This record gives sequence, structure tokens and C-alpha cells, in this order.
Amino acid sequence: MSELENLLATFEIANKDSLVRQLYIDLRCNWYSDVIGLFDEEEGVEICSKIARKVYDKEISYEEALKEGRQEILKLLK
Repeated sequence: MSELENLLATFEIANKDSLVRQLYIDLRCNWYSDVIGLFDEEEGVEICSKIARKVYDKEISYEEALKEGRQEILKLLK
């Protein structure tokens, strides 16, 4: 049974990481960090991780997460 519990924990971690990566791509953080250099990669990942946690906990939808992420990026740029 412990192997099954370990597998579930691994799946949940992978699912969260996948969500963070998808937000990072959809918010175009790689473009802002690599191409323009407005902020570094760690700041982009931090924004996406915070928002992904809300999506994963079902506090907000993915579309709302994208809106919130865009607002966070604008705050960071100001």
C-alpha cells in the first residue's frame, strides 16, 4: 500500500509542476525574462507557482489564473 501512496504523491507533484510550466508558457514569462530581460526566470517561476497553487487548490479557474498572472507581471514591471 505504501508504494501506491508514494505513486500518488509523485503524481501530485508532477501535476503541480506541469501546471506551473503551463502557466509560465501561457503568461509568456520566458519571453519577458529571456528576450526582453524585464525580470529574471526565478521571478517568473515564483509568480506562476503562487498562482498554480490557487488553481490546484481549486480557488480560481485557469482563466482567472491567467488574468491574475498578467496583473502580477504588470505590478512587477512598474
